[in-house]
Amino acid sequence: MSRRYLVLGLGTILGYGLWAAWVNLLGRGSPWNGGAPYLASLFVVGLILGALDRVHLWPGPLGVYLGQALAMSAQAFLGLSGKPAAPLPRRWLFLVSLTLATALGAAVSAGLRIWIGEGWRGYKSGRKS
Repeated sequence: MSRRYLVLGLGTILGYGLWAAWVNLLGRGSPWNGGAPYLASLFVVGLILGALDRVHLWPGPLGVYLGQALAMSAQAFLGLSGKPAAPLPRRWLFLVSLTLATALGAAVSAGLRIWIGEGWRGYKSGRKS
């Protein structure tokens, strides 16, 4: 199994877990009302997932998005979210904007890996690690 699929699966688990923990354990309501703490959590998850896959940036953020969407959908279908403010497809679309914090974390992780690991000159010359 490829590393990107492992990171995708781990991202899905982390996205689902982060959403469920925010709603159930912390009792803070919807994560998109969480503001900076929730976005910071997504950023840190992106840093971690970005460090696990040295080649591809997309599996981690996509997995986190899928996990959050799955948790949000389960919450809506089970009626645990109260009266929804918007239809589910519109909430999925809004979820993309939250997940950008994860993509930013993965990009920062990749940039740090390039900067620390082989330096910018090694990256520009085409050497791969």
